[in-house]
Amino acid sequence: MTRLFATLLCFSILGIAQQKPSIAPAHPVTDEYFGTRVADPYRYMENIDDPGTQRWMKEQNAYTRSVLARIPGRAQLLARIRELDQSVPQVEASRLPGDIYFLLKALPGESTAKLYIRQDLNGEDRLVVDPQRIKLNPEDQGKGTTVIEWFAVSNNQKKVAVLVIPGGDELHGELHVFEIDSGRESGEVLTQVGAEAPQVYWLPDDGSFVYGRLQKLPPGAPAAEVRQKYRSYLHVLGNSPEQDQPIFGYGVVPG
Repeated sequence: MTRLFATLLCFSILGIAQQKPSIAPAHPVTDEYFGTRVADPYRYMENIDDPGTQRWMKEQNAYTRSVLARIPGRAQLLARIRELDQSVPQVEASRLPGDIYFLLKALPGESTAKLYIRQDLNGEDRLVVDPQRIKLNPEDQGKGTTVIEWFAVSNNQKKVAVLVIPGGDELHGELHVFEIDSGRESGEVLTQVGAEAPQVYWLPDDGSFVYGRLQKLPPGAPAAEVRQKYRSYLHVLGNSPEQDQPIFGYGVVPG
């Protein structure tokens, strides 16, 4: 039986090897950095709306599906994985002083995790933030499912800053602040918080924090430049984000 399975698997692999994925066309763009010319043949792929990019992604997806579908026993294995996956919650936990736990938890059947708090290891979970109930900026509404990327609890454990990503758009993350006891929002919304390096660091006064923010591009600027000239800002609760001052990064520290 084992030899038969190995033979079938070899034939399947040989059949798969005869198929080839589509080749992405190259459209070179050359930049010069400090006297060195650097060519980027696939920069157009940074534009997800580019017809060529979408066509290539669909072809790659179709090829991948065709390869995976031919793996012997895959359907049975996938069915078992789904069965186990739906049997228990998916949990990411962080332990804080005082035997307090914050959990990003998705119950069986839920597609996105919510933020809960638990007092002591065997305590009951209490919902703090449901990402689907967060009111987004108008420009971020309608992008799709909103997910919690990460969170940061204040030192006195009374507030939590939560980064949500609307519809998977990691360049337009929004930072929201919640009261932990009541679950109410402070009303402040900090935008342009990219998912790459957005960590919040609460200051000892628990009324302000440092966070990372992507720059706002001027009209006509290449979209790829949004990740350049990165800065960290100081935000004081109650102040407009437009008043936040950069304290580290491009143009702030000479090095």
